[in-house]
Amino acid sequence: MVKFLTMNNVSSALDDLIKTSQERLYLVSPHLQISKKLRGILKNTDSQSTVDIIFVCKKDAKWSPEDINFFQEQLHNVEIRSLEGLHAHIYLNEHSVLITSMNLFQHSQQKNREVGLLFTIESDKSLYDEIFHEVKKIIKYGEPFQYKVITENKIQFSSTMELPKKTQPISIKEKSRGTGHCIRCGAEMEVNTSQPLCSKCYPMWAEYSDRKYPENYCHICGKESNQSYAKPVCYLCSIKKYKK
Repeated sequence: MVKFLTMNNVSSALDDLIKTSQERLYLVSPHLQISKKLRGILKNTDSQSTVDIIFVCKKDAKWSPEDINFFQEQLHNVEIRSLEGLHAHIYLNEHSVLITSMNLFQHSQQKNREVGLLFTIESDKSLYDEIFHEVKKIIKYGEPFQYKVITENKIQFSSTMELPKKTQPISIKEKSRGTGHCIRCGAEMEVNTSQPLCSKCYPMWAEYSDRKYPENYCHICGKESNQSYAKPVCYLCSIKKYKK
């Protein structure tokens, strides 16, 4: 039986598909930006050495340093391939297939209105086999993916190059204000309310430059708070007289 999914049910179905993988996990998505929740699920699946995990993305996909670090340092049984002109969104394991409009992209999973179709091999084996065959062709024609990071200045860095420590210099005036926190990951950094993201998170934000995109932490106190690039400081910190 095929299930039609909408909104949060698509993300939930993807989570379950990854969690229940025991032999294979093939994730085909043009764009990749893995959310914190999905990273934890992927790490658990990756820890099972019996699971064959393959990602296929678009050839010109651009990744943040944060995502590159996750795939290189925290996952050990994953192959990443890329394919020119890829636009398919197919997520498959040994017993289920999810075909959807949703990218493996944090904004898509949290904000976009997505739909999808989910079915199992038991409900329609011939259809499963047909899709599985197509996914294997996508993997076959894909090439080993070369990481690229795009900074604000449009400089490209391959996976073998050392990533820049800072994507934009911090002014002397801002440096004198002390230690703050990245509004996305919470890491300590120099206070800079005009650029409240650390060097790892800034390139990911700069790709879309949405100043109102919701982030996770106050730039000053570091507490969990619904902030944004445009408003990086929580209410309590904003009413205090923050001095050097």
